[in-house]
Amino acid sequence: MIPSVVESYENQDGQDLGVPWYTDYGLLYYRTDLLEKYNFSEPSSEGWTYDELYEIAITVQTGERAEGDESFDGFVWMGDSYEGRLNTHTPRVMSWLSSGTTGRVRAKVMKKK
Repeated sequence: MIPSVVESYENQDGQDLGVPWYTDYGLLYYRTDLLEKYNFSEPSSEGWTYDELYEIAITVQTGERAEGDESFDGFVWMGDSYEGRLNTHTPRVMSWLSSGTTGRVRAKVMKKK
């Protein structure tokens, strides 16, 4: 379990109030062979910024298409509006926002940074 997820179920005194029933993590898969081919490094522990990801995607896409793979996309994601995305994220966010604990959670997160 990711520590920050578990910590989000603690009160101000660090007492556990519950555990997540399930979690939903966003992941980014990338091809190390293409990063090497186009002289990019793998992401640090902080990850890439969106600007860095965009630069990598455009560079790799342009290069691969120039070599004849006209259908190559540098970056794809599940971003279309569909029932699963709405049902998975929106209710959780709305429940959290209306729970009355958001101020406490925000303060806790802000202290750790």
